[in-house]
Amino acid sequence: MNDATIQTLVAVALTAQDGSGEQALRALADGCGLVAQVQTMVDESGNPAGFDASGWTCTWLMQSNPALGGQRPVGYLTTQDGRDRIANLLATAQSGAYG
Repeated sequence: MNDATIQTLVAVALTAQDGSGEQALRALADGCGLVAQVQTMVDESGNPAGFDASGWTCTWLMQSNPALGGQRPVGYLTTQDGRDRIANLLATAQSGAYG
């Protein structure tokens, strides 16, 4: 997924007042590899039965996050450095080193 597509999906996810925002967010989370990362984390951590990695990731991306100074993770996805930061944030949360 290229940067222009990602920027468009972030804009739609943040501004859409209809179902297109959720669709854009799901495409974004999947295209950036975050859904696969979350699913792997859950698989490795124990109880993946019934877990909706896509739904959880989309919700998490839209919530303010203390580790990001209260910003929403979705806003960081517009650059490669931001995407790396979000992937690392998820990985530290799994390890218990969140903060």
